[in-house]
Amino acid sequence: VLTNAGVYAAPKTVYKANNNSTGGNLQTIAKNIGVKLVSALAEDSPYLSSYSSSGRTYVKDPKKNTEAAIKEALDRNPEGVVLFFQKGSRGHAIAAGKYDEKGIIYCDPGRTKGSMIRWEDTWCRYSHKMTLEHIDYIMAFDID
Repeated sequence: VLTNAGVYAAPKTVYKANNNSTGGNLQTIAKNIGVKLVSALAEDSPYLSSYSSSGRTYVKDPKKNTEAAIKEALDRNPEGVVLFFQKGSRGHAIAAGKYDEKGIIYCDPGRTKGSMIRWEDTWCRYSHKMTLEHIDYIMAFDID
């Protein structure tokens, strides 16, 4: 387990458990690091669109609900959640580690390794010109 600014984060762990690759089968990655995939949101959450057996939690009406959904996911999973964003052919994954009165704080190994950053500094926003509404799904992990 890695810590960034006192927040536990797993992107590098996931990367190493997947043969130093960012792509791959998420169930296999979870198994390799000894966790199971769980819904990031409560079953009765107003932000939950659906949860798939592949471990993907989908946000209802991402244009309005993404930030609130990520905060709920962090309340349920204080160790952090992995967020996948998609805009056209571009996709990127980052981790959300915590939030404060200014908003959500992320870990984005593709942008600033070892640093906790705000949305504006993530690769999703900086390079891909995405907004939070471009969220594809959220993933949460629980210890087996």
